Amino acid sequence: MRFLGCREMADQHAEYLHIARDIGDGDYWKVPWIPIMEKSDGPYGILLDRQNPPGSPSLLSYSEGDYPSSHLPSLGAFLQPLADLLESGGAPSVTEGRICWAE
Repeated sequence: MRFLGCREMADQHAEYLHIARDIGDGDYWKVPWIPIMEKSDGPYGILLDRQNPPGSPSLLSYSEGDYPSSHLPSLGAFLQPLADLLESGGAPSVTEGRICWAE
């Protein structure tokens, strides 16, 4: 999975809302849902749910044919393991084109 750029987020958000309107299913995609990560091989990813007050928006995972479901309570919870590795001085390596962090 990779993080989407701002333009990609806006484009994907508009596309998913368009699909929801076309199929007449308001639960397929909602205006407060912002896609932030996707796999390159299909509509699978992570979104921020901005309608989850108070505090940080929760993260939902989504995939083709399924409604989004709970993934983590916040973006901070998602990024915390990476922050911990960076703060502990873990050394990165590249394996199969991906950055891997040694503990």
